[in-house]
Amino acid sequence: MLSVDTSSLDRFANMFAAAGPKAQAAVRRAAKRTGEQTRTAMRPALVKATGLKPRVIHRALKIVTTDDGFKIVSRGGKIRLKHFGARETLRGVSAAPRGQRQVFAGTFIKGGRFPNRKTLNMGGQVFERLPGVKRWGGPVRLVRSEVTIPEEMVAGEPARVFIATARKVFSQRLSHELSRVLLGYG
Repeated sequence: MLSVDTSSLDRFANMFAAAGPKAQAAVRRAAKRTGEQTRTAMRPALVKATGLKPRVIHRALKIVTTDDGFKIVSRGGKIRLKHFGARETLRGVSAAPRGQRQVFAGTFIKGGRFPNRKTLNMGGQVFERLPGVKRWGGPVRLVRSEVTIPEEMVAGEPARVFIATARKVFSQRLSHELSRVLLGYG
């Protein structure tokens, strides 16, 4: 979870005093818009850092607006390999977590013997046999990567993009929203 604290804005004191009770609504509007712009700026950085498709990142990030700022929140654990462009090879499944393609030996998407493999109709999920089981049709488990969106968004480039965008945009948006209130539009 990333958040921005907007409580230390002394330079807007005169505008806050003139806006009166409508200032709190202006702060909320500025924080909401800043959150939306920050989330939009973070998406490409997260796509590059995780190797996930943009639509997955788009669904994962939520904005929570509070009285004194906003938070960009994401939940979840280790992501399944199917989301990283998984495809089956003779040695196992090839997938690209964090944008680096690698082969996960002993894993599979389809069933049967090569070269006549059959689709299992399991939604493209990647499986591996449980340890010690060598027979066909035995128990299997889903394979997950080590990538988690919440961890990736607070480290590296996505975190830098968040901080830079939030700092740049919030003061501009707050000034804009307070000006609208003072002109009678808010």
